[in-house]
Amino acid sequence: MRREHESESDDSGSEIPSGSKKIKYSQKFNKTWLNDPDFKGWLEQGEENSAYCKACKKNISVKTTGKQALVRHIASERHRTSLKSVKGQQTLASFKKFSNLEKTTKKSEMHIAAFVSEHNLSYNIMNHFVQLLPKICPDSEVARNIKCKPTKCSAIVNKVIGKRQLDNLCAILKSTKFSLIVDESTDRGCTKHLCLISRYRQVDKVTDSFLALIPLQGATADDLHEKIVRFFDNNGIPWRNNLIGFASDGASVMVGRLNSLTTKLQAQIQNLFTLKCICHSFSLCASNACSKLPRRAEDLVRNVYNFFSNSPKRIDTLKEFQTFTETPIHKILQPSQTRWLSLESAVNRILEQYNALVLFFTDAAMSEGVLAAQNILNDLKDPLTKAFLLFLQFVLPLFNNLNREMQAEKPKIHSLYSSISSSYKVLLEYFIKRDVIESQPLKAINYRDPGNFLPLEELYLGAKIPLLMLDRDSNLTLRKRCLEFFVESAHQICKRFDFNNEVLINMKLIDPATIINEKPPSVIPLAKHFPNLVNENQIQPIDNEWRLLRSNEILKDFPSNINAEEFWAKISKIQYGDDSFMFPLLSTFAFNMLSLPHSSANVERTFSQVNLMKTTHRNRLSSVSIVGNLHTKNYLKTSNQTCFSVDFGEDILKYHNSKIYKKQSEEGLTDDDSESDN
Repeated sequence: MRREHESESDDSGSEIPSGSKKIKYSQKFNKTWLNDPDFKGWLEQGEENSAYCKACKKNISVKTTGKQALVRHIASERHRTSLKSVKGQQTLASFKKFSNLEKTTKKSEMHIAAFVSEHNLSYNIMNHFVQLLPKICPDSEVARNIKCKPTKCSAIVNKVIGKRQLDNLCAILKSTKFSLIVDESTDRGCTKHLCLISRYRQVDKVTDSFLALIPLQGATADDLHEKIVRFFDNNGIPWRNNLIGFASDGASVMVGRLNSLTTKLQAQIQNLFTLKCICHSFSLCASNACSKLPRRAEDLVRNVYNFFSNSPKRIDTLKEFQTFTETPIHKILQPSQTRWLSLESAVNRILEQYNALVLFFTDAAMSEGVLAAQNILNDLKDPLTKAFLLFLQFVLPLFNNLNREMQAEKPKIHSLYSSISSSYKVLLEYFIKRDVIESQPLKAINYRDPGNFLPLEELYLGAKIPLLMLDRDSNLTLRKRCLEFFVESAHQICKRFDFNNEVLINMKLIDPATIINEKPPSVIPLAKHFPNLVNENQIQPIDNEWRLLRSNEILKDFPSNINAEEFWAKISKIQYGDDSFMFPLLSTFAFNMLSLPHSSANVERTFSQVNLMKTTHRNRLSSVSIVGNLHTKNYLKTSNQTCFSVDFGEDILKYHNSKIYKKQSEEGLTDDDSESDN
């Protein structure tokens, strides 16, 4: 018998000494203890199969006496004191909640981080700011507890507020139809990025939200497509089903007919609505049309700006002439190369300051003897140069006004066709005979046929040019060049915009003004182009809802100029007597149409924000930090709040824990990541 005992061992693996009369076993943590009423709230399983008291923050060994060790711990003075400090025995969830001080401190840190992000401040200011707070508020316990230096501040922006915004957005896109607007650009640090913006319905309005800023190595269609698909797949967004619209600029890699990002997306998504940005298109139309005018007018604008740009003395002298001629004291504006439509403002400023400039350059040419001043003076005194400036002042708003309209953040897809058609018709009226315009559809008018042109002397060049005293040859030259401008403008518009596009033509069906005033008989002409949104079983019910709407007396209560979002939001809430909705399919379809893009101006605005963040003195800001800042800004925007008024609720506190700022180096972040060595 003794030999058998000598070969046995207990649970811990130690052998029983010879001569022992009783086998001893080590106890293990029993999970059924967690349900014991005496242990609930403070007990959990610890390391190495021990018990752990969350109130005392202490491991309890159960190896020898098992459950009795827990009973003895309950009776200890330390345990009773610890329980009182947490207001008695609490549940497991309550132990994990932040204390009021911790919660207030963490919210304060998020407000500070949001402030830094909202105002594009360097993270390095946090080195001094957290030390400044206790000096400003010496009696505040929160101020003394805030620990938010550069690394943690960037982590809060990237992994708390920014991460929360991205998670919210991805959750929406998983269940909502949306459009994608993209563009690529290179920032100040020579990093090429692909920017993604989503447009979708959020409750009763259409919202543009920043989605991603993806660094690029290459910029081929395959590279762009692969990056976009990977982003959607990594975030679990069913883009093949939910993506309904796509817009970008007119670059061949984006919208080329053979091998572009557009063709690759269309191959995977049937009935995808695609559009080249109207703002980019009209900018190119105006730029190409101006190539038909003499360069003297545009060169004059640039030369005048360059003459004053680096000389405070000349600017002060100009102010004296501005005062003498009773001209507003304004600066000379620069026509930007990248923002071509800024030429209108620069031309207007030159014409506003014309008399003062003539006097200034007359004095400069005589006193300084500078050749540049004499050349500018000669151009200013040339009546033909002034005539071309007046023509530009007259004609450029035709392009700029449409451009401004299409830069709006509000949906404009329903009015896109009518806006472009109206602008095109106005342009034709400047040089095409009225009977030709009235007898033919706009898209059928031959704008290059001289037989359709007005006589040169009847061309409309604005109200100011007839007041100029031009000789016969100058007047003829002016009118011939302006006619070339008109013809080229018409050609460029027709080249970039399809007046036969049935989808854009029928988009007016969701325009409140069309519904109220014209009452079209059916919505099918538009709905048939979107089988991905309206299937065969829904086409008749949605048309029934349309016919019910056009005959409904409630339309009399809507003003004809009502906003499209507001109109369809109200329509979606109309109910029958049994509280069922009257137009559920129609209102959903209308909001999906309003979610389609009309331009890519929102992406350009995002790149402008990037340029405000990544400056010359902040050129090491990483792509991760830029994305975090953009998402943080978007979080504030979507909640219609600022850094000091936003309410950070319990849902976002779970993102804020002691580990958020660890392992920053793995993501390319450092404490001084926001600053350059300069």
